[in-house]
Amino acid sequence: MHKKFGALKKAEDAILIDTSNLSIDEVVEKVKELIRKIKM
Repeated sequence: MHKKFGALKKAEDAILIDTSNLSIDEVVEKVKELIRKIKM
């Protein structure tokens, strides 16, 4: 069996958020904070 596409790769300007120990609500808040910072 062969893949049609290669593995996904992180974009150069991607922001990595470690969600290992966060609840879904905490993840949402982190994302919202990042969006607010980018908009400034």
